[in-house]
Order: sequence, then C-alpha cells, then structure tokens
Amino acid sequence: MTTRTSVAAGLALVAAAWPAWAVLEGEPYLSLRHGHTDNLFEAPRDSAASADRPRVSDDRETVTVGAVLQYTWGLQRATANLEAARVLHREFDALDHTTYEVGTGLDWQIARLWEGQLAVERRRELERFADRDTIALGLLDRSRVDASVRWKPTPRWALEPSLGLRRLAYERPSSRGADRDELIAGIEGLYTGNPVALVGVGVDVTSGRYPGREGQPQRFGTLGDGFQQTDAFTRLEYRFSGISSVQAELGYSWRDAEGLSAGVPDRDLSGATGRLRYRRQQSALTLIQLELFRRLDSVEEFDAVSAERWGALAELDYALTRRIRLEGRYRYERLDYVGGGAAATPAARADRIDVYRAALRYQPLLWLGITGGVESEQRRSNRDARSFETGIGFIEIEARYD
Repeated sequence: MTTRTSVAAGLALVAAAWPAWAVLEGEPYLSLRHGHTDNLFEAPRDSAASADRPRVSDDRETVTVGAVLQYTWGLQRATANLEAARVLHREFDALDHTTYEVGTGLDWQIARLWEGQLAVERRRELERFADRDTIALGLLDRSRVDASVRWKPTPRWALEPSLGLRRLAYERPSSRGADRDELIAGIEGLYTGNPVALVGVGVDVTSGRYPGREGQPQRFGTLGDGFQQTDAFTRLEYRFSGISSVQAELGYSWRDAEGLSAGVPDRDLSGATGRLRYRRQQSALTLIQLELFRRLDSVEEFDAVSAERWGALAELDYALTRRIRLEGRYRYERLDYVGGGAAATPAARADRIDVYRAALRYQPLLWLGITGGVESEQRRSNRDARSFETGIGFIEIEARYD
C-alpha cells in the first residue's frame, strides 16, 4: 500500500468514526481597551482616613485574547473557554499584571430520564484596594466546580441533587486570612409539567472554612475559622410570552459561625432571602432586565465574618440603529456586616453601594465592535476608611470571528 493510499484510508476511518450529527464551533476574539480612572486605589473620600491609599488618577491599557469552543453531538454538548488579559498602567507600572479565566462544561442527557451538567472554572483577578489599606499589587484565584443530575421519572416531575466546590486563594500573605473553601450540597424537587413554567422546592447546605485562620485564635478568635449555612427555598420560572419572563425565589437562610473564641458574642445570622428577576424583550430593538434580591453572604473583608446583602439591578439595551446600541446599567447594594471588634450586631459596619454604567456600541462590521462609555462606583460606609467614589472613562475595540 502506498503512502498516499494509507493516508486516505486513515482519513476515511476518522470520518467514519466522527458522528454525522456532531458539530464543532469556535469563536476566537481580541479586544483592546483604554481606560482612565480618577481614583486608582479606591481611596476614601476623607484623605485623613487612610494615608496609605492616596487619591490618584491613571490610564490603563488592557489587551485581551480569548476563545470559546462548543462541541455538540446528539443530545450532548461540551464547551470550553479561555481568556487571558494583560493590564498595563501608564504611571503606576508596578501594578501591571496578567489575569486569566479558563473553564469547561458538559451538558449531557440519557434518553428522557436523566440529564445533568458539569462546570469547572478557574480565574485570576486583581484584589480590590477598597477593602485593604495598602497599594501593593495583590492577585487572587477563584475556582469552582459544579455538578448536578436531574432525574425525571415522569414527564411532570423531577428530582435534582447537586454538589459544588468553591475556593478563594489570595496571593498576598497579609490577605491569606480571607482564603475560603466551601462545599455546597443541595437537592431540589421540580414540577416541569407546565410548558411555560417551572416550580421547584429545595435546600442547599454550605460548609465553609478559612484555612488561613485555623490554629490562630489569637488573631481570628473574634471572627471564627468556618461557618455552616442552610438555605431553604422555593422558586418559580414563568414565561408570560415570547417576549417576557420572570424568575422568583423565596426562602429562609440560617448561617452559624464556627471556631469563635470563648466569650466572643454570637456571630450567627438568619433571615428571609429571595430574588425576583424580570426580563422583557420589548422589541427587536429593546431589552429590559430588572432584579431585586436579598441573601446572606460571605464577605472578603479582613475584619468581618458575613453580611446581610440586598439590592436592585436595572439593565437596558436599546438599538438606536442597526449598527449602534445604547447600554445602561445601574446596581444598588446594601450590606450590613457581622464581625469586627466586639460588636455583634449587623450594624457593626454598614455599606451602601451605587454602580452606574452607560456605554454606546458601534458595530461597523459583523466581526468588529467599538464601545465607549463611563462607569462609576460610589460606596458610603459608616467606616470612613471604606467610603470611596471612583469614575472611569473607557473606549474598547473588539474583534470576533464566528
């Protein structure tokens, strides 16, 4: 057999093994962003509150390259994404750094009885200056693994157990006390008999630990080195029509701090939680999304355990023309912290956060987009060193190949 014949035979075998219904899709992209911030270190409004974080402005250049892949065969789908970004500062080049995000996922189905999802993600990002008192560069890694299986013994009912892992790891030694590991186990019963609605009742149990605090009661005895949280909930997803839908969730959460030193006031939390999200595709030109939420949460703050977090979100995407879109976003959050010092009440620290974003996107070509806009964040806190306001102006050029 000649070499040419062997190669042809090999290609024929590969083609025969490749499912005829399989589809491989990919979308690489590249973006260049220039931004100017008027408060690089998220310095407090009162300069005397933190002399270590001065209020300065700077320009930042960000180069991002990435790709999204999707492989579909039959009822199964596998995805992968990879993104890396290099951030450069004009004046404070000691803050130059590289971030990345990598993830993969699998949606699978066996007949009509079993289906499930698996997602793995890891990303590196910049540690915020607003929650520390230095201007040294600090990076952190976030990792997560989520797996769920949905068993559908009948067309109307399903049972969905799930398991999740979370890991937060800081690079700076002084931040390692905020490293956090979480194991989340849940189960939910679902009614799927209505073609436009889904109803579920379930419970999630989260076991969390702070590995950097273990064995150091003299430093972290007032905060503890772990927690247990239970979230019981019921949820509804309903599509009013082809243009509008609502997601509603109502529940109750209990959060117990662990590893506190003797005589430290109780750090436990409990309360009603929930989320209401409304999405309306007003027309081919206008998309509106609104959300209200309340939850008990972990916080990445050196002297706090957890927080009651509630807020609201509004988003607007409006097409002025076929090539020009207007994007608007507003988020409000209120956080009442538990922890820090000897205080045991949620008001030991209280923050109010407003985040604004307005942008105009021009797409002269199918694969090319140009976006310019402004972003602003304002935090009002009863701790002067944590109050700040910052504004960013930016322009971004993005190229995508589909």
